Amino acid sequence: QQQQQQQQQQRGADGHFASQFFNFVEALERNDIAIDEHGEIIDVRAQQQQQQHEGQSISVDHNPHQYPLSVPSTTHEPTIVTTSSQQVEVETAEKYIEQGQRLLQQGDLHGAIECFEKAVSLDSRSSQAWELLGTSRAENEQDELAVRALKNSLELNPASNTARIALATSFTNEMNFLAVYDCLEGVLSAPSATSAASATSATSATSAASEVQQPLNTHRTTLSDDVEHFAQLHERHSQLMDMFTKRVVRDIASGSIDPDVQIGLGLLSHIKGEHDRAVECFETALKLRPDDFLLWNKLGATLANGQRSAEAVEVYRTALRLRPGYIRAVHNLGVSCVNLGAYREAAEYFLGALSQQTKPGDISSTIWHTLKIAFMMWERYDLAALTDTRDLEAFRAEFDF
Repeated sequence: QQQQQQQQQQRGADGHFASQFFNFVEALERNDIAIDEHGEIIDVRAQQQQQQHEGQSISVDHNPHQYPLSVPSTTHEPTIVTTSSQQVEVETAEKYIEQGQRLLQQGDLHGAIECFEKAVSLDSRSSQAWELLGTSRAENEQDELAVRALKNSLELNPASNTARIALATSFTNEMNFLAVYDCLEGVLSAPSATSAASATSATSATSAASEVQQPLNTHRTTLSDDVEHFAQLHERHSQLMDMFTKRVVRDIASGSIDPDVQIGLGLLSHIKGEHDRAVECFETALKLRPDDFLLWNKLGATLANGQRSAEAVEVYRTALRLRPGYIRAVHNLGVSCVNLGAYREAAEYFLGALSQQTKPGDISSTIWHTLKIAFMMWERYDLAALTDTRDLEAFRAEFDF
């Protein structure tokens, strides 16, 4: 009888435990309780009542490392979701833009690009995010990707000459001169930032006029087609040079120099091979924008292309002091070293630039190609062959980067 009583007590204890367990599971399912990262049980209902009493709200997920966040549909202001142990700020495009700009100042170009990519994924209507993504891609020696982003930026904000000049520069690097001329014509006729109401319509009219005014034969199949094409390009270039020159003369007469116009005239002069005139334009613009690292790089490239590589070296270094991690300036500095016969130094600049491009999508084929050319000019054919592997570790034994 005593044994039967003990068995009944045990069944009662087991039943009580089972009842407690199922009650515990049901409480979890109802979000009445939760388990934190230390295995402690949190009385969510009590916390909710306390928070409601204080005029606040709480949201807890079963997984303490995941939070049900949502971006407000009518505003980009961040909202806060709280737990018992921490606060998490909702992701917004503005926050990623700010973070990306800080990373640029710190020389982390790769990290900045990731932030701007996240920003445009959160707000595809942010012209600032697209512009920063485009200029950063260009800094990373990725003109094709830069062009896509900058086009999106200009579509959203036609008043931005910053995006327009950056786009013209990328088109110049890709030898797409027709597109360059369209961009530069827009510099002269871009609407002011204060006339936002008419910005889109004015720029659309300008773009349409550019395409119709000088139609070029883009489907060339014969030598005569090529001759006609280049003749039309030459005529278009001459027209723009005349327009920019007249604008510069007018600005000088009024005592008001527009740096964007000077940059546009500098690009046109550079394309034509008038490097001294381009240098003069960029130096004039730098007097108004002494901290413009992109402009310092343009000046350096123009000096180097004008057979003044020794002067270009210090100019590129100025650009890098203003923007550490500026891959394009590092690459251009290496090119100037090649021109000066300093092949080892050039290789280390190229390898250093490549070592900063950590993601496969960020790696510049241009830099690898230039590195190979440098090795061949150095008559280090063994190293030139290694570039085909795209393996940076293969060069660490001989180079410091």
